[in-house]
Amino acid sequence: MKDSIRTLGIMMGFGLLGLGFIAGAWGAENGPRMLFKSRATVSGEWIRIGDLADLRGQRNALAEEVRRLPIKEAPAPGEAVVVTRREIESALEAVPEGIRRPWESAPLEITVVREGRLLGAEEIGRIIEGHIRKNLPGG
Repeated sequence: MKDSIRTLGIMMGFGLLGLGFIAGAWGAENGPRMLFKSRATVSGEWIRIGDLADLRGQRNALAEEVRRLPIKEAPAPGEAVVVTRREIESALEAVPEGIRRPWESAPLEITVVREGRLLGAEEIGRIIEGHIRKNLPGG
């Protein structure tokens, strides 16, 4: 009797272990894996998940949606802003519950710089002249 109980316990243990492996493999296929950057550069008006993390795994519609999730407005060109783990987690709350949540490794802060470039006096003059011509009556 003790041997059959022991055998049953061992079989249940292996069964649960097997289910754990299956669940882990299923979860890995149902969500992208994220590798966060320590610094990022953006060029648009918004900071998005795809700017801060490299998403590994299948390139599917879900991964593209996750990449496009907005976190916060980008700083002015040439300026920097800090994005916190809490802001990242808040943006990722839009991901469906059944999907593996791979962002536990998000750093506490990521510094994000918006691309900018220096303009010379001649280029600034052309921009102002074009703006004036465009906005003057008969221009």
